Amino acid sequence: MDMIAESGRSGYAQILLYNSFRETGTAARGIDLFTDIHSNLMFLHGFMAGFQFLALDSDSIDTTRANETTMSRILFFIRVVGLSMSFTGVVVSLMTIEYLKSIINEPYEMQVRGVMSNAYFFKFSDQLSTGAVYLIITTVNIKCYGMLPDVICYLFNIISALCGIYVGYKFKKMIVDRQKGRYLYSDPIFVSSVKNKSMGFYHFLMS
Repeated sequence: MDMIAESGRSGYAQILLYNSFRETGTAARGIDLFTDIHSNLMFLHGFMAGFQFLALDSDSIDTTRANETTMSRILFFIRVVGLSMSFTGVVVSLMTIEYLKSIINEPYEMQVRGVMSNAYFFKFSDQLSTGAVYLIITTVNIKCYGMLPDVICYLFNIISALCGIYVGYKFKKMIVDRQKGRYLYSDPIFVSSVKNKSMGFYHFLMS
C-alpha cells in the first residue's frame, strides 16, 4: 500500500490495487477487477471495429459530383481513423489482460511495480475507445446531410454536441478528477507525496 501511496498517482489502476490490499492484503482482487475492465473494453473495441469495417466496405465515392467526392473522402478518412483506433484498442486490452494474468501469482512488489509502470499504457485503451466513439458519432452527424431535412440535421448536430460535452464532463469528473471519500486520497503518505510533487513543480516554475 505504501508503494502505491508514495507514487502520488491516482488512476484507477492505483485505486484498484490500493483497495485490494486494504481489503484482502493482496493484489489479486484488484488485478481480477482490472482484467474484467479490459475484457469489457476489448469487447467494445471489437464491436465498434466490426461496424466501422462494414461502413468502410460499403462506402462508395461518386466521382462525378465534386462536393460529394470531398464529403465522401472526409467520411472515409474519419472511418479509417476510427477503425484503426478500435483495432489498436483490441490489441492494447488483449496485451493488458495477458500481462495481468501472467503476474497474478507473482510477489506483490512485482505486481505493484508492473501495473504502475504500465498504467499509462493500460489507460490508452480507455482513450482509444472514447475517441473511436466520438468519431462514429461525427460520421453519423455528417452522413445525415442530404438524407434528412437540414433543420433536422442541425437539431441532431446540436443535440449530439451537447451530449458529447456532457459525457466528456462526466468522464472527467468520474474518471480523471479525484473524488472525495476514496481511501487512497486520505492516506497520509499519498497526501504528503502529492504535496511534495506540487511544491517541486512550484519551485521549478519559480527557478
